[in-house]
Amino acid sequence: KHFSTDFDTDGKGKIFYSHFRCGSLHQAQTKKQSLVRYGEPRMVQLADPADAENGLIIDRDRFHAALVAEIDEYASRIKAPKTRDDTTLRANFVKKMKIVAK
Repeated sequence: KHFSTDFDTDGKGKIFYSHFRCGSLHQAQTKKQSLVRYGEPRMVQLADPADAENGLIIDRDRFHAALVAEIDEYASRIKAPKTRDDTTLRANFVKKMKIVAK
């Protein structure tokens, strides 16, 4: 929810996964022209407007704020479920934590 405005296409999500998540995890750096900056006008922008595959520029402060908001909302939904979806989310959380805590 807190990322949907900036990750407005499947392509941006896939690029983020590949360039940031996989790049950081496997190579200790982002891939292609992808960068993390601060003071940017938007959370996500194309590094090369002519070719999205070249990468993204992520504003660290905006990304962090969205991540904190997402986690806070998730925590409140599993602590006090209000809908059927919340109840399912909580059950899935408990199931996963039982596996992790073994």
